[in-house]
Amino acid sequence: MKKSVLLIVRWPISGIRNYLRYVYQTPYFNDYEFTIVAPDLDFSRYFGEYLSSSRFTLKAAEASLKGIAKATRAVMAEKDFDLVHSHGFTSSVATVIPVTLAKKKHILTVHDVFQPGQFHAWYAPAKKWLLTRIFRQMDHVTTVSKDCAENLYEYLPGMRGAPVTPILNGIDTEYFKQSTAIDLQREYEQCHGRFLIGFMGRFMSQKGFRYLIDAIASLSKDKTLPSKPLIVAFGSVSGFVREDRALIEEKGLNEYFTFLPYTDDVGGSMKGLDMIAMPSLWEACGLLAMEALCAGVPIVATNCVGLREVLKDTPAWQVEPRNAEQIADAIRSLMLNPEQRTRFEAFADIACTRYSVDSAAKALADVYLKVESSK
Repeated sequence: MKKSVLLIVRWPISGIRNYLRYVYQTPYFNDYEFTIVAPDLDFSRYFGEYLSSSRFTLKAAEASLKGIAKATRAVMAEKDFDLVHSHGFTSSVATVIPVTLAKKKHILTVHDVFQPGQFHAWYAPAKKWLLTRIFRQMDHVTTVSKDCAENLYEYLPGMRGAPVTPILNGIDTEYFKQSTAIDLQREYEQCHGRFLIGFMGRFMSQKGFRYLIDAIASLSKDKTLPSKPLIVAFGSVSGFVREDRALIEEKGLNEYFTFLPYTDDVGGSMKGLDMIAMPSLWEACGLLAMEALCAGVPIVATNCVGLREVLKDTPAWQVEPRNAEQIADAIRSLMLNPEQRTRFEAFADIACTRYSVDSAAKALADVYLKVESSK
């Protein structure tokens, strides 16, 4: 008989979606079935496309802490679960009371990092105390990188000594290695004859898109380049995109940017680019960098928290966060010396071994077994 796990996901977006898709569909979890409590947020479409209905059941909840808590109580009243696994800080905050009252084993996976601005208010000490108390209620905490764990200890020192295991996130490496390049130069007229730089992050301040704009402003004045760079931005038009596009227009850089819809063939699109840019200010774990390196595509990325761990000992250009000139220098270097791409192609096999989701899945399965067997 399969073991039953209740997954709580307050924010079923981006990295958490991919975590569910990649980790839980490895052979290590063949003996488990999962019920997911989450607000829709377009998650039902993703759920239908990527998660097997034979092993996963989705229970929609209202998009609020109260809604998540209510749905969790209702689901636990209907079915007995061997484990409850909260994904993200707010998921555990919403469910700690009903799960504790039900006397269920509770795991938290941390998918984000704290920032100083979250603890500036007068009540910050009380907030830290409460969060520590909540997270200490967990039977085990995992983080998606070592940086993520160190960030947790930095902001919540009371978590030191708690059962916390850093498990570096992973991806479907073979998909990115084997993907066939999409000829973006042929498919999109605006891409023809340009040096294509991909931006695949969400449009939010954390992703540092404005520093990429400043880097392009610098490169637009460089007459030594063999062609004009073009930022190819894939994804949602929500978030800060309106402000970003207004800044592009204000700087007179419209010809250097094109915005394309989200693509399901991420690997093929990556291989159709000359370079990937990841100017993030912070990350919990830089999955996009893993994907680019497995695809053998050159990447310039910041050495911010959560990214530096992924980029260590790779051929990636590593720049300081918020440093547009360093981003521009990396792009210029590849434009003037395109043979540098071969370093990334040669590194792809190493990247595929290093970032395989298999390692992350096995480590999480071991945590499950440890928690299940604990008294």
